[in-house]
Amino acid sequence: MAKLNPILKWSFFILLAALLAWRMIILGLSAFYAEQREPQATVTALAWYPDQPTALADRAYAVLATDPAGADLLLRKALLHNPANAKLYLALADLQQQKGEKQKAATLIATASELAPMNADVQLRAADFWLKQGQLPKALACINVALSLRPGLGASLYPMLLKFAEDPRLRPLFAPFYRDPPPWWTDFFRYVAANTPSLDILRALYQEHLQARGKPDTGQQQVYLTRLQQEGQWLELYFTWVNTLETNQLKALGYLYNGDFELPFSNQGFDWIAPKVNGVVVETAPTYGIGGRKALHIVFSGQRVPFSHLYQHLLLDPGRYRLQGRVRADGLKTERGAQWNVDCIASDSKPLGSSERFLGTTEWQSFTVEFTVPARGCRAQTLRLVLIGRAALDFEAQGSIWFDDMSIMRVD
Repeated sequence: MAKLNPILKWSFFILLAALLAWRMIILGLSAFYAEQREPQATVTALAWYPDQPTALADRAYAVLATDPAGADLLLRKALLHNPANAKLYLALADLQQQKGEKQKAATLIATASELAPMNADVQLRAADFWLKQGQLPKALACINVALSLRPGLGASLYPMLLKFAEDPRLRPLFAPFYRDPPPWWTDFFRYVAANTPSLDILRALYQEHLQARGKPDTGQQQVYLTRLQQEGQWLELYFTWVNTLETNQLKALGYLYNGDFELPFSNQGFDWIAPKVNGVVVETAPTYGIGGRKALHIVFSGQRVPFSHLYQHLLLDPGRYRLQGRVRADGLKTERGAQWNVDCIASDSKPLGSSERFLGTTEWQSFTVEFTVPARGCRAQTLRLVLIGRAALDFEAQGSIWFDDMSIMRVD
């Protein structure tokens, strides 16, 4: 008998291996059919393995409306084999809601949300539940996660969030986002600026963020300043912009800001604004004969460009002023030259003042422009460098021009 023990032992291992292999085949086939997500495939999956969790869940989903009790049993059975499936908890929560068991449903929703913190669909389902229950802080927390994971959801979620922003009673719900802005917050702020007719709504969001953070977000600041400009709120625009300046920038304040061109352009507020345009480079750079480290340099490449893309908004009270500066043309070839114009914003009348025309090649020389801001119809102004011309050929320019030591002073 002792000689048979090795044979029996090997027979046992062979039988066990065969059973394990068969088990793996069954589970594999069942999982394969379950992944097809079709009714007949679900039946086949359960025929191979009656406890296949995906197939059980699909069968439960199919009878949620017609057989809630059967669906409940199937979902709980599926959970026994896959307890980390958040969608099963969501389905069970729906069933509990149908039975009026709101507390049980809430527990299931919270569990689903915790199990799938990186699943935008689950977070949206949770947010919908909390909204219907009036649990707005919980709903916003889930919406925050969903938007952070999938920014494209903004198109469908921002209108609802805007309604929150428009209601003074609900606006405090955004407090966590003021202190620690999520990735989508600036995009939402931009949406508010474009879609709310009330500047007060945007102003409230901006001020709350500013108080919570102590300094503005660059993106939100640009959006807010642009909206103030569109509304013609020039005085508020000026003080809002000034409050964003650092100490070294405050030293450059005057009727004209940064007229020595030592600071980089921010392209907002009452700073120099120089949007990019093909065929022209606007920069600050060192050169000879300047008072500081840099001067303004505009380079034209020979393309036809009706250039008017360098300007600064001004906030001058009614009265008489003098613009002065220094200029050096460096091989500037254009039909009629370039000049500085001072205009009233939102006015089609002729410029308040225009400089001499700059052209050709010159050494550094001074220029001045005297102009008067009228008492009415000119709340804000613009100083703008333009190429002079009417026909297309007039705007074909090549070469460059330098400016430095520009300022505006009152003379009356």
